[in-house]
Amino acid sequence: MSEDLYETLGVDRKADGAAIKRAFKRAIGKVHPDHGTDTDAAQALTVAYNTLKDPQKKARYDATGEQSTAPFEDEVRDNTLSAIQFTLENAQFDAMDPLKATQTCVRQKISEVQAELDKARRRVARIKKANKVKSKEKGRNLFVMVATKRVAEIEQGIAKGEHVLRIQQGVAAVLEKYESGEIEPPASTFVFQTFVR
Repeated sequence: MSEDLYETLGVDRKADGAAIKRAFKRAIGKVHPDHGTDTDAAQALTVAYNTLKDPQKKARYDATGEQSTAPFEDEVRDNTLSAIQFTLENAQFDAMDPLKATQTCVRQKISEVQAELDKARRRVARIKKANKVKSKEKGRNLFVMVATKRVAEIEQGIAKGEHVLRIQQGVAAVLEKYESGEIEPPASTFVFQTFVR
């Protein structure tokens, strides 16, 4: 299979979502592992389809040639780009080094998320004490019923918060791979396309 995702699917670069889907279905039918054929080809087709069917991933692929098969990596990359864009466009960071400003914002976000997670965990522990309240009558225990429901809701929020925390820690790790220095003007002029959501 070709390295170019469009060639892999056999579609033109201007193909719309419907054309990409038709091409994928046609191609995967020929190489699907269930038919005892090439699993590598099927995997390449799946990666191409998953990248080109999503408008944001397609735009990133068209602009950079980069593809990612992992949603977590995509989220880290998208959040890194958003953090960089925020600090470059925010006037309060004009006097700061752009890298240090971005790192400061990400560290602040990590601290805020950790604080919210700690508060939510303390809330869960406090609410679980309601499970110790005994009813004098037989039947449903309203304290336990409300506490159980509320704990489930908060724990769902904690899971989302932990995901956000992992993403922000990933962004921090990406930013650690850069260092500040003198910015030299480019040798030639080029156009850099920015995708704004």
